[in-house]
Amino acid sequence: MHINYFYLSFLIIEFIVVMGIGVWANKQVSGTEDYAVAGRKLGGFLAWGSFCGAFISAVAIIGGVGYASNFGWSYLLFLGLGVEFGLICLILLAKKVHESGAQTVPEMLYNQYKSKHLQAFSAFAIIIAYSVTLITQLFSAGIVVETIVGIPKEWAIITLGIVFLVYTVLGGLAAVARTDTLQTVIMTIGILITVLFILAKIPFHNFFSHSFSTPIQGNTGSSLQVFAWILVWGLGVASEPYYLNRMFASQNKHVARKMVGFGSLFVMFIYLSVIIIGIGVHYLAPAHVGDGAFPYLAKNILPSSIGIVVMMTLIAAILSTIDSILNVVGVYWTRDIHKNLINTKLGNKGELNASRIATLIFGIICILIAFTMSFKPLPAIATFASYAWGIIGSTLFIPIVAGFVFKRLSPLSGLLSSFLGFIGAIGGRMMVLYGLTSINEIFWGVGLAIIGLIIGMKQKQAKSFNHDEVNEKAVN
Repeated sequence: MHINYFYLSFLIIEFIVVMGIGVWANKQVSGTEDYAVAGRKLGGFLAWGSFCGAFISAVAIIGGVGYASNFGWSYLLFLGLGVEFGLICLILLAKKVHESGAQTVPEMLYNQYKSKHLQAFSAFAIIIAYSVTLITQLFSAGIVVETIVGIPKEWAIITLGIVFLVYTVLGGLAAVARTDTLQTVIMTIGILITVLFILAKIPFHNFFSHSFSTPIQGNTGSSLQVFAWILVWGLGVASEPYYLNRMFASQNKHVARKMVGFGSLFVMFIYLSVIIIGIGVHYLAPAHVGDGAFPYLAKNILPSSIGIVVMMTLIAAILSTIDSILNVVGVYWTRDIHKNLINTKLGNKGELNASRIATLIFGIICILIAFTMSFKPLPAIATFASYAWGIIGSTLFIPIVAGFVFKRLSPLSGLLSSFLGFIGAIGGRMMVLYGLTSINEIFWGVGLAIIGLIIGMKQKQAKSFNHDEVNEKAVN
């Protein structure tokens, strides 16, 4: 395969800049709070830029354009509605999440339920879900670099892996927040230029004609499917750790809320743009629809001056999510599993070093898995990533919200809700894969999470009733 050294040179420049930010941020990290939540110092612009950077991933841009190139406006029903629902939930939760004072989502759950086992299990479930997400992002990176630059996909995965490992391990969220903000700016410019190019080439009526005249197609062929995707993406967004982490890291509750509010407007702009670009590729390169559509457009249809910006946009979308995932996993493993259950006397410096080591090890493992999987095609990126979001939403949403709504919930109620939600999501997906049912796994996950919460609440009420009965007999 021929390597395009012109594109490669700009890719290298982007890599050098983000790694340089990581080296600089390393000097700002003196403890775990700096590494985990950027010292809780994110102001308005940095919080918004970091939030949007984490939000707009390969799933949204590469998978989104690929999906829209086949099914057009169905993308709004498949992903857009659910995401906006999740963002509304985040706005409502912002004040309480920020005021929890936690550094991680499992730690926030511990504050709500006083259960170390819930803290550890929720961290474990997040790590499992993020393994799927990270591998998806790396696979997307391989597609982009192979299509545009010409480097084989498997070696592109290794190269990008080294880049994001360097700056994430060094600087934690202090580095991630700044690189994500830079990447948000790059994505905005690249997406806007591409949309203007598409609109200049394709007559407006074509965006609503033929196969794009209805959104009821693809993965949204029925109202039940639409409702399922609203729950998958909505509950996933509302309980997604790397969004909640930005709330922990915000200077105050007002910054946390505005970050999500303005971020939701940006997200809607991106999703509408993704649909326009996807439909544009359908007309401009009908033989190249699917996950490779946007990279093909950048390399073969767009002028090279625009193609460079789009390539940097696609890489920015991938890196800005990968680094957030890595930061979460390293911190959560150390703080919520290792320090919580294994080495409770781990000090601040030891926790910082352990977080960096965990980040490095997890990153290397996922890079090797993605490298191995790159020799075979994945399912559609957007659909594959939805598995992870279903796990997150099923495991975390009900216990998080219930913990804010109800007072003095028992440790068992939170643990049962989280555990059964996780089992429901995994088991539901397995039943669909083996043809035992067509019911989306989110219904199993959320349903069992609610049942687990109720069982825990009933047991607490029964114990309270028995305790009162004993006291009454003793008085008599």
